[in-house]
Amino acid sequence: MIPETQYQIDGIVPNRIERPNSESDLQQILLAETPRQLVLAGNGSKLGMGNRPEKVDLLLSVARLNRVIEYVPDDLTVTVEAGMIFSDLQNLVAEQEQFVPLDPPYSRNATVGGIVATNSSGSLRHQYGATRDLVLGLRVFLADGTAIKSGGKVVKNVAGYDLNKLFVGSFGTLGVISQVCFKLYPKPETERTILLTFDSAKDAVAFGREIHATQLLPAFLNLSLNGLPTTEIVQPCLLVGIDGSAETVSWQIDQISQMTKHKTASLSTCSDEQGKNLRLAVRDFPVNPNRSSNRLVCRVNLRPSDLPNFIDTVLESVDVPPQIMALIGKGVIHLAFSHPNDHPTGLVDTIQNLRAQVVANRGNLVIELAPVEVKEQIDVWGEVGSTLGLMRQIKSELDPNYRLNPNRFVGQI
Repeated sequence: MIPETQYQIDGIVPNRIERPNSESDLQQILLAETPRQLVLAGNGSKLGMGNRPEKVDLLLSVARLNRVIEYVPDDLTVTVEAGMIFSDLQNLVAEQEQFVPLDPPYSRNATVGGIVATNSSGSLRHQYGATRDLVLGLRVFLADGTAIKSGGKVVKNVAGYDLNKLFVGSFGTLGVISQVCFKLYPKPETERTILLTFDSAKDAVAFGREIHATQLLPAFLNLSLNGLPTTEIVQPCLLVGIDGSAETVSWQIDQISQMTKHKTASLSTCSDEQGKNLRLAVRDFPVNPNRSSNRLVCRVNLRPSDLPNFIDTVLESVDVPPQIMALIGKGVIHLAFSHPNDHPTGLVDTIQNLRAQVVANRGNLVIELAPVEVKEQIDVWGEVGSTLGLMRQIKSELDPNYRLNPNRFVGQI
């Protein structure tokens, strides 16, 4: 159990914390606390994300809603309550040689509900898709205590909306997720991790794009620049996960090895232990930032074709370049700046300049973690354009009194 102080948000400690033991308790809290505003949480691993709240009178945690509702291995589906720790879910289905193909950061602390509410996924989305693609159904309580279901075996959409797509990534602003049904996959027979190191970032990016352009099917294809936390790797590198049958894995590794000929690349196939450690380093990049006051972490989403130019801009225009982790095939880039408190204003200017370039290329830049001094000077979400009106309309229909996670999401929703 995370201590009470771990539920603080940007230095603000909740006046009261409620932890319902059942869905009935959850419903009663929502009804009893009308019209009080509520901040929602699971185990507290993602409370550093979002705008800083003005105050937190009541924090509602679903951490005690952690039961298995239904697991049907033959159907490759599992339904659990939202407070279950994600690694516990993976351990459960691993007994049947299955897994949920998501590798979100801090899955030993993050709850299923928190992962779904923030659409947190990870590097495996290269092959399997993001969280939104793997959620088959949800059970959600609206602010007025009404329970609704979507997907799975029961479909009850509200006002014509596709609830699965609405609630995944809604940051807890539309309802309290109480149950999640996931699509499962058989565990791969073999998992191998390849480490490719390069003399320059440009060579690493170019080779990563070459791999992506082939018919190879890596589980993940990541670029790491300026050091990979928890490892001794400092040079530009690619980390490639190859999963599947032993024969297929061996063939794909051989193909990549052949591609390195006449390149300035050094290839090594990791041992099982080395591969496990590298996958953990990639998954948790940049290492538990939620409770770190000396990090500023941004997530950039671009078209994959725009990724090389953006990385060039970061490396050339930023005085102290951040650590970079990029999903080559998806155009997702994480930037981790160290010691932002040393120069908050200058860093804000840097982020604004980078955001302008991203927006010009039809992408977005979200600040996932930042000190309060930075959050006071810049909107962590940035502009969302013409979709904001629709988002506010949906919010007004599902939570007309703006009770859930007020002002924490885009456009102060």
